[in-house]
Amino acid sequence: MKTAFYVIAAAMVLATILLVALPLWRRSLEQSRRSGRPLAVVLAVLVPVAAIAVYGIVGQPSTLNGVPRQDPAQQQLVDALTKLENHLKQQPKDTQGWLLLGQTMAAIRQPQAALDAYQHALDNAPDNVNAMVGWAEMSAMTRPDHQLADHASDLLHKAVAADPKNQRALWLLGISEYQHGLFAQAIDHWKTLQPLIGPDSEIGKIVSGQLRDAEQQLHGQQAQATDSSSEPGKAATTQPGARLPVTVSLAPALASRLKPGDSLFIYARAVGGPPMPLAATKRPASSLPATVTLTDAMAMMPQRNLSAATQVIVGARISHSGQAMPAAGDLEGESAPIRLPVSAPVSIVVDKVD
Repeated sequence: MKTAFYVIAAAMVLATILLVALPLWRRSLEQSRRSGRPLAVVLAVLVPVAAIAVYGIVGQPSTLNGVPRQDPAQQQLVDALTKLENHLKQQPKDTQGWLLLGQTMAAIRQPQAALDAYQHALDNAPDNVNAMVGWAEMSAMTRPDHQLADHASDLLHKAVAADPKNQRALWLLGISEYQHGLFAQAIDHWKTLQPLIGPDSEIGKIVSGQLRDAEQQLHGQQAQATDSSSEPGKAATTQPGARLPVTVSLAPALASRLKPGDSLFIYARAVGGPPMPLAATKRPASSLPATVTLTDAMAMMPQRNLSAATQVIVGARISHSGQAMPAAGDLEGESAPIRLPVSAPVSIVVDKVD
């Protein structure tokens, strides 16, 4: 009975995605035939497009709270999710059900709900590789800086140890290591990933590009270490990739709102682009006024970094909870659009209350 339930729920979700994405698929397929590109390229594009399309009709909180628009496809997905959620209330130890819910919520761009579902799956089965990888990925998506933090990295290491050929785990672990400046480790994991996906495939070419970038970063890191050791007290003055110096201060009028344990998030995001930061860092708010340098190594995705941008908005946020998710009462400040590269540090004043 449980298997039948999953089949029905998954089929309903898939049917909804197809109803939304089928016209896009047909158009993409025709284009692929004319251009001679393999169907795999179309599918690689279709999957995120379908997810975005479904998110567009069901992603609003009011929709998931039972106030649906009059759309049969959307209503079908809401009904399927409702049935799955009701099932899990009655069977909270059903790991596969939580995994299905996590995958569905991730597909419709509800990362916090997906993270919660993967957490339930982990509570039931701490060694489940899919739950570990899903949790790590969604934890990054719920953070404004989109960093794979310590626990996410630990889970990915555990997942790769359990399943050395898990492609998602290898890719995400490489990203985590890249973010933390562990370029040699990132290179090792992406080189392990390469033969699993085919170096000549579209995705393989992306991985190859990130490998080249990581190798350049490693070379710069080694050169910096050599310069520092050969000339004590003098650090290297150059490093591959874009660098964005930032100074952050707190407006005197808000000084009384600073609390012990507050965290300071400093970030840069593309003008006119998605909210995902191109670079971000976290430090204690007690370090204010602060000076930092944002770099490509602080990107969530290597191909979405400062070097890929021409204009950015730089911001700073003080979180009372210490969590990356914005909350009422946080203190914020942002710059106007800034064209890269810059010749002097960008000055940010935290002068607003969320």
